[in-house]
Amino acid sequence: METNSLVGIDRALVRLYRSLGLRQYLNETFQTNSPLFNMTTDNITTAYQKLQLYCDYDGSYSFVSDKGTQHSSLYLTSLAFGAMISPMMPFRDNVTLNRTLNWILSHQQEDGSFDDNGPCFHYQFCSGKFRRESLTAIVLYSLTHDNASDWMPQFIHHQLYHGENCPIIRAQNYLESRVAHVKSNLLITTLFEMAFVQNRTLSPILREKIHQALLNRKLTVVPEDGSKYLKNLDGTMTFDDQLLVNALTISLYASFEDYKTTSDIARWVVDQIQTHPYYDTVLDAVFRTEAWLKVDCLFRKQFDIEKFSVTVDITADNGQKQQFKIDSKNMDLTQTCQFTLPVHQLTYSVHGSGLAAICILQKFAEQEQQKQQKLVPFELTQEFVPMSWFSEIKAKTCMTYRPTKEDQKLFPDNLNHTIVIEVQLPSGKKIIIFFF
Repeated sequence: METNSLVGIDRALVRLYRSLGLRQYLNETFQTNSPLFNMTTDNITTAYQKLQLYCDYDGSYSFVSDKGTQHSSLYLTSLAFGAMISPMMPFRDNVTLNRTLNWILSHQQEDGSFDDNGPCFHYQFCSGKFRRESLTAIVLYSLTHDNASDWMPQFIHHQLYHGENCPIIRAQNYLESRVAHVKSNLLITTLFEMAFVQNRTLSPILREKIHQALLNRKLTVVPEDGSKYLKNLDGTMTFDDQLLVNALTISLYASFEDYKTTSDIARWVVDQIQTHPYYDTVLDAVFRTEAWLKVDCLFRKQFDIEKFSVTVDITADNGQKQQFKIDSKNMDLTQTCQFTLPVHQLTYSVHGSGLAAICILQKFAEQEQQKQQKLVPFELTQEFVPMSWFSEIKAKTCMTYRPTKEDQKLFPDNLNHTIVIEVQLPSGKKIIIFFF
């Protein structure tokens, strides 16, 4: 899933949610010893550090305009906080969490809803008569997803859940009172249901109502492959919104452990993304990522993974061959191969127990003749290690000097040498280093 079309805080948020989602998937599927699990720590750290570039002193997170001005956003701040309180975060910055939560709660209205005048870059959610309902659903989802209440620090849990009139209950009561009002808008209704079903305080009666409403929505069947999707019937949704509705629907069906319908809709979405390879908003990326991970987790619950064994044989018309073996140990890893041109046709066969996705790509590259560059005798490597509170960076610099033949002629071996290096740190400070 690409993030190249996203910039600034959007890219940091998406990469943080993706890394946290992968870490949770590996944890739920008992793969904490996998190299991928350790890699997620580094990816989460990098994404978190980049996210903090957009944090203001009051704890809010901002959109930076083309003119360089910052605009605090409840939409972005809620998503940032939701990532930071995830049970899969390998570290906690309680000072930042406290400031950000206080800023979010300061935007809760008397009726329990959340609203502000900051930017929110999803026109269906952030414009029109249902803006407040949409923002409240996004805030509730961010504060409660992934069973965060079981793992969040005690002072945050107390602020959110203490008392009958706590912020979470007030927000949920507001949304419940607005269900009938947003019923005409399928996208916002589905967002409501996502905010409800993963909330631990949801009553069994409301959960069953959501399940019945989900089952009552007619799915369109694609005759060619049997995949299914929620069709845009009212003509007001864009195709991107239709993809988002179906991604949310995948997660809803997965929450009720309906693997058949979940996988049928997932196949349709995968096929459609071929024509929409990039995300238009952060929410598209966040909810599609969650949908894929829920499908994978549900798949592992439905099948005996230890019996998973698939062999893929690929043959090119120029005689080249490649075989892939997929089992329970490597089923989450992508395997690739390249064929030397000329290749006009590829034939593949799949056999065994399980499933595999095969993607064949054709790439063209124009290779330019590069001029040989003159060797530089100095080689400088730098490693920046974040400290525990992310307010300090530990720099490790290594300098290697290999004199050229011309350099060796300039000075005898018994002459003392001094090398001066100027290092520019991310904090803006300069360090002068002397080597003798």
